[in-house]
Amino acid sequence: MASYIQLHTELDTRDCNPTPQQRAVYSYHEEIHSDAADDIYSFEWFERTKLFFKQFGRPEKRVTTLRTWEMVEELDFGAFFLAHPVAAYSLWHLLQACYDLDRVVCGCSQEELAKRKAMKPFVYLRAKRIRIQWVKSLKHLKEKIECGTLEGDELVRTLYDILCGVERLVASSTALKENFAVNLKDMIFVDKMLQKVTTFVDDRCGMIAAHLKLEESQETSRQENESSSDEALDDSMSNLQNISEIKFPTIPPKPANGSRKRPKRQPTFPKPKGNEISMKSHSNPAATKPAQKYNSLYSLIELLMYASLFTAFGLAIYTVLPLLQSHGFLTPNLITPGGLLL
Repeated sequence: MASYIQLHTELDTRDCNPTPQQRAVYSYHEEIHSDAADDIYSFEWFERTKLFFKQFGRPEKRVTTLRTWEMVEELDFGAFFLAHPVAAYSLWHLLQACYDLDRVVCGCSQEELAKRKAMKPFVYLRAKRIRIQWVKSLKHLKEKIECGTLEGDELVRTLYDILCGVERLVASSTALKENFAVNLKDMIFVDKMLQKVTTFVDDRCGMIAAHLKLEESQETSRQENESSSDEALDDSMSNLQNISEIKFPTIPPKPANGSRKRPKRQPTFPKPKGNEISMKSHSNPAATKPAQKYNSLYSLIELLMYASLFTAFGLAIYTVLPLLQSHGFLTPNLITPGGLLL
């Protein structure tokens, strides 16, 4: 039977370390053999939880029932974490992925990020001002790429950070959906919460794909540059035996949290009682691969990165050969005026 989400804000008078909320989060992830909560016992999380108690705890037992969507939108993360720590912890990771992409795409300062982190979670997800800033920032990034002011290593790093940010956002949203399905099962407004998250993730990924899309003329030029660079590389490698083979860097796959089963650790403190929180085993959310609809976005970003690498290497060929000639490694009659080996 469906029920409303309830927030119990009774003050924790035990003043224990770790808190019941920390133990609940850790036990849940141990149950599903995930290492996604390895930092939950950190001093930072203990202090954060105690701050939540200070902000939202009450000496007397009080229960707040979220009977309208407006109440859900005004939900403070701290109050949510005290009442539903396992579900809130997955929401925390989603928000951190969002803030990280804000930093990479919009170039947000620490002060600006602090303001966004202070926003209520579902108010942040629907903020139009932030979306407008995303559109402007992506347009500016595209212009810098097209006019060549952003190139080489800086371009590769920027695109790589965006790619990693998108992967983290998609993975955390998948984990949140599976977590809510277990720990907030049959609760009213949970479906709408997940719908808002899905809309947000699709919108952000869609904006990145749309604004970083190469025009057909640019694609043709890129292919010609790659072909020219490949020919220069083949000719140079066959003649310069004293130069070691050059290998292009590849983007290593980011290991998914919880993709391996770890030996269960034995904490020195007592675990929460079974009735403190519902813990059910299910497939590891962090190990779930991103949805198929995002594959084109990853391919696009990787395409831009490799195009930059090929262009940079082609320029290096024309720079290195004259240096080799000046040091006597190559004779002048082996080099054409353009710098390529005959």
